[in-house]
Amino acid sequence: MKILIIKNNYLKIILMATIYFIAGKISFAISHDSTIVTIVIFMAEGFALAAVLLYGRSLWIGIFIGQFILALSSGMSVLPSAIISSINAVEAILAVVLFTKFGLNRSLSSMRDIVGLSFLIIFVLQPFSSLLGSITLLSFSLIETQEYMKSLFSWWFGNSMGQLLITPFILYLYNNYKNTTKSEFISIGLFFVVLMYLTIIYFEIKYLPLLMGLTLILVIYLTIKKGLHYSTFAIIIISFVSIYSTYIKVGLFSGEDLIQNIISLNFYILSHIVLALFIGTIFKEKELEIHKNIEMEKKLFQSEKMAAMGEMIGNIAHQWRQPLSVISTGATGMKVQKEFGLLTDELFNNTCEVINNNAQYLSKTIDDFKNFIKGDRIKKVFSLTNSINSFLNLVNGTIKNNNIKIVLDLDNKIELNGYENELTQCFINIFNNAKDALKESTVSKDNGIIFISSSTKENNVIVKIKDNAGGISTKNLPRIFEPYFTTKHSMQGTGLGLHITYNLIVDGMEGKIEVKNINYEYQDEKYAGAEFIITLPVD
Repeated sequence: MKILIIKNNYLKIILMATIYFIAGKISFAISHDSTIVTIVIFMAEGFALAAVLLYGRSLWIGIFIGQFILALSSGMSVLPSAIISSINAVEAILAVVLFTKFGLNRSLSSMRDIVGLSFLIIFVLQPFSSLLGSITLLSFSLIETQEYMKSLFSWWFGNSMGQLLITPFILYLYNNYKNTTKSEFISIGLFFVVLMYLTIIYFEIKYLPLLMGLTLILVIYLTIKKGLHYSTFAIIIISFVSIYSTYIKVGLFSGEDLIQNIISLNFYILSHIVLALFIGTIFKEKELEIHKNIEMEKKLFQSEKMAAMGEMIGNIAHQWRQPLSVISTGATGMKVQKEFGLLTDELFNNTCEVINNNAQYLSKTIDDFKNFIKGDRIKKVFSLTNSINSFLNLVNGTIKNNNIKIVLDLDNKIELNGYENELTQCFINIFNNAKDALKESTVSKDNGIIFISSSTKENNVIVKIKDNAGGISTKNLPRIFEPYFTTKHSMQGTGLGLHITYNLIVDGMEGKIEVKNINYEYQDEKYAGAEFIITLPVD
């Protein structure tokens, strides 16, 4: 859905004046009293407030012109028309100044923005406008003294309703138009037009709680599912049809008691506005918080990944020394043997095979590292055994440097449909945790062992990784997956690795991860350590 962006300021002013005049005329036409003050909804003020918040205070001229022509067309003389128009123009300037001073955001994305805007409208802008405007009407004998309080309340309430209804809708639509489908928007509008026509005008429902129950549920549902730009539009349709029904004297709000009709109508409209704005903002804040947490988790994931990459680069450099030495020795040896005539075909072929095998090993290491740092989050079917072997190849240097023995018990038939790269990151994080525990352990310092097994149970894949480092202390075990929790020195660990692993497994792969201390036997030796159990769905 596209919104027309107008850059010419004079055109904006003319458009503002036109919209203000037309909206004001419509409000007066369908109100109970076709005068300069209406107790229903003065929509012109809503358009005016939204316009100055979006395009700046310079549009006060358009507001002045629109109000001035509107007042003249209602039979008011030039001087009071000019004064009232000036009051509304000053109100618009005041709105921009205070909105900015209070640090409110025109996207209305937080409860603070909604409460702040509502406070400005109800307790600042409209008291200012209604008080000065009603004094003007009284000074020029356009109302009687006994009508002053009625005029004051009507002006304040009608303008407040207009701004509470129209202004949020325009601001929400302006900030969400890229996510708004034109056909869907029109369809929702038509749906509520038909619904309100049938319930209020055609079937003439007379029971307010029934009508409120029906429309409030639909508005709240629309707020949660589609957003506030859709639900505020629906409320405008609901309000307009409800007001129109009073104009044609049909339906719930057209009884004999005029005051009761006005109270019921405005209560009905106001309840929709308040519930939609506050419930919608709560959900929006929750969505923003979730999005913020997701972005933070991504940054943490990349941070941890970069740390792992730094360590792996050092490990790869270390584990490349021997293959490169073998290649260099083989090539140099063949050259010397060739010079002395000692290079036989068999020796040549054997040396080439050794060189090729070591070159393939180097290539495999590069491929594993490249796949890891690539980081594409692509869901695909992959072999669990191949994934574990690739991860072990990446940390092979660390394994050798720390004299760690790896014991595998893998089901080679297991395949997963998921995110292989993220699972590799999880394996590395758990391995690093076990490696650090082994380094600190006096029990297994010289004979560290890490066991990795895979199996299936019902529709789940179970991966177990355990060590013989003695286990995790009882007080630390419940906190092991908490963010920033670490038993290491601040220079040695961030406390994010296992937290990221938990989120990747639980949130990213819809799996489960747990850790416990276990005692077990291996080759007639008794060991104790921590065991991480990862449970993943097959599909």
